[in-house]
Amino acid sequence: MFVRLRNAVRSWRNWRKDHDEAWAPYLKADPDGLNRFQKETERRLVQVLMLRGLSLRGRRLEARPDYEPDVGGASFWILAEIPELGADVLIYEDQTEVASDRKEIRLEQWDAKTPEEHIQFAEELLSEWIDSSDAA
Repeated sequence: MFVRLRNAVRSWRNWRKDHDEAWAPYLKADPDGLNRFQKETERRLVQVLMLRGLSLRGRRLEARPDYEPDVGGASFWILAEIPELGADVLIYEDQTEVASDRKEIRLEQWDAKTPEEHIQFAEELLSEWIDSSDAA
C-alpha cells in the first residue's frame, strides 16, 4: 500500500514539474500584454473556424482587473464571438472558454500537461461542436 502511494505521489510530482516547465515560456506576457498561449490558441481556433467556413468576430481585449505590470503574466484577455454558433470566446492567460446558451467548452491550465495539449484539446472540442447537429 505504501509503495503504491509513494509511486503515485512521485508520478504526480513529476507531472507537475513537467507541466510547470512546459507552461512557463507560454505564460510570460509580451509587450502587447498578451502571452504566447493566448496568441497561439487564438490562431489555432481561427484556423478551425476558417476550415468550416465560420469566423471569429468582434475581437477585443479586456484588461485584467488585478493587473500589476511588475508581477508578470498576461495583462489582457481576448474576447470574441462566433456568430454562427451564438457563442462567445474568451482566451484567458492560461484558459480557453467557448460558451453559448446551449453549450460550453471550458479548459483550464491544469486540464493539460502542456500548452500544446491544451490547444489541441480546445481545437478538437470546438471541431466536434461545429460538426455536431448543435452547430446548426
